[in-house]
Amino acid sequence: MRNRQLYRNIGRLVCILLITAAGALAQIQMRTITMPAGKTLENALKKQVLGQDGAPPFHVVLEISQAKAADAQYTATIEETWLAKDRWVRTVHAQGLDQTVIANETGMHYVTVGDYFPLWLRSFELGMFSPVAVVSDWTRGHEVIEQKVFPNGMKSTPCIHREFMLGEETKQVNFANLCFNADGLFDMVQGPEFAVEFSDYSKFQRLEVPHTLAVNASGGVRLVGKIAVLESVAKNAAIPQVPNDAVATDPLRFVVVSAANLEKLAGDQIAPAWPARTPGSGQMTFWVGVDRAGKVREVETRNTDLSGFADDMAKTVVGRQWRVAASDGAPVQVEGPLVYSYPPAAK
Repeated sequence: MRNRQLYRNIGRLVCILLITAAGALAQIQMRTITMPAGKTLENALKKQVLGQDGAPPFHVVLEISQAKAADAQYTATIEETWLAKDRWVRTVHAQGLDQTVIANETGMHYVTVGDYFPLWLRSFELGMFSPVAVVSDWTRGHEVIEQKVFPNGMKSTPCIHREFMLGEETKQVNFANLCFNADGLFDMVQGPEFAVEFSDYSKFQRLEVPHTLAVNASGGVRLVGKIAVLESVAKNAAIPQVPNDAVATDPLRFVVVSAANLEKLAGDQIAPAWPARTPGSGQMTFWVGVDRAGKVREVETRNTDLSGFADDMAKTVVGRQWRVAASDGAPVQVEGPLVYSYPPAAK
């Protein structure tokens, strides 16, 4: 009887040792590869972004629609004819919005019909022409690209990661990522202001251009933009004359404001319509877009473990009337972060 119990104990010990050894071996076999970030990032921008200084002229049309539906509010077109960095024309058409931007030797000129430029539409525009506006934001701290190599030989997507705090009195750690595919081109650009996924790369001139871009709009709506036209044009192609009603400043430009200033604009209209009970406790970040009349037009969630709950809470903020934001004496669209803890503190 004692021998039998001894054998059982020895068996348990052997199992524990084998499991521990297997775990240790897996840890030894899984490794992290790091590479300098700056060169890879600069190369990706040079390889894929249209409209770079000294590049051959082109004409491009991006058609945007909802991935699994045909909602007209998410149908849009971005079209550009580019001859040089100071000679191009871009038109944006969407429901309730038509804007033409002409760049020539006298500067930038805007002709706009509409009262709001959606966050999701701007994400596509930035993704096409300026996916990383300030490269030094990603390289000044000697950031590296990290890639996990697993015991079975599979590799994670190589990415540059950043962490930062958003919010005012209530703060939350948020994340930004630049991820690359096997060819060193962008797989995803994700930050607090916008996020875009890239795929379907094809060669054009000296570039490898993504022909499919994807964006998640507020409420979890999935949008896809596909390049319908991408062609070279002559250097002497015509750029439209500037209309008499054009202005030198974009009337629908977004101004990014701090959480503190956004809270001031919101006043007592800042909190979501909390339910009687919340599913657990935690934090969530909203990225809010407010039009020139002070109306909350979009609320996108940024960082939460309960995405469905966060989306539901975000919807309760859309449509609220806040104070009007102004810059240089004129009303402007604003965007920025708000951070909430849930359940809310008892008053």
